[in-house]
Amino acid sequence: TKSFTLGTVLQVTSRWSAAFDYWNSHRKNEIGTKSVQDLLVAESSQAPGVVNRNPSFANDPTFSHDPNGLSDAQVRAKYGVADGDYYLTSIDGSFQNLFQTKTDGVDIGVKGAIPTAFGDFALDIDGTYTHSYRVFSPTLNGFGDNQAGRYTYPKFVVNTTVSYNVGNFDQSLRYVFNSSTALKQDFDDTTWDTAGCASNGLSASECRVHTYHRVDYNVTYTGVKNLTVGLFIGNLFQRRPPVDYRAFGVPSGVIPSSTEDAQGRTGKIVLSYKFL
Repeated sequence: TKSFTLGTVLQVTSRWSAAFDYWNSHRKNEIGTKSVQDLLVAESSQAPGVVNRNPSFANDPTFSHDPNGLSDAQVRAKYGVADGDYYLTSIDGSFQNLFQTKTDGVDIGVKGAIPTAFGDFALDIDGTYTHSYRVFSPTLNGFGDNQAGRYTYPKFVVNTTVSYNVGNFDQSLRYVFNSSTALKQDFDDTTWDTAGCASNGLSASECRVHTYHRVDYNVTYTGVKNLTVGLFIGNLFQRRPPVDYRAFGVPSGVIPSSTEDAQGRTGKIVLSYKFL
């Protein structure tokens, strides 16, 4: 891996600071397997045993034993399958050091505190902007599309925490934000591009995972020596995560299920005691 970062911290006042960091990473010789599509595109150049086809349709229920009484030859003619079009039986994709990943972006942080007669208030913002994320494609013999802003790679991820401390009580609210992403991944992902979504019955709006929001609450009490009592409430407002049709497969009239969607609001009690 070759990587570098360039950053600076601005100490605006004794209680407030801001940090900016640019990061850039290029990782080579990653271990992985070629996709089925990559192997089929270059099938003629593959070594024996990588792409395996069977010239006999006898054991293929798609082109033989037709329930409507058609002969095997008639079934193959119906679907335009010639005798030389041997059907695929298996693909053997071995692990190879062929892959690379390039990514870069910016981390931004803001921290500060305001003491008052009613207690101390604090703000902590941590954000990441992913400018690019590219994966090497053996098919292209080069890097594919920039996947920043596409499925599982939001461009913006921001965590904002506001805390309040008075006496032995410390409370905080954390706001989590992920920007919207397209369902499509790389250049060869035709299942979830605009046309692919439409063929699956999805509108342009449904062909995205919309912005994600969540608010968590935390409170701790330290009024007893060596004892800390805490309460954490996740997803305070019980906000459902955005619908992700890709995670579910294709539309079926059922909202996709995820652990967070099933849990909704969660709670956790923490008791900690120091004996020494």
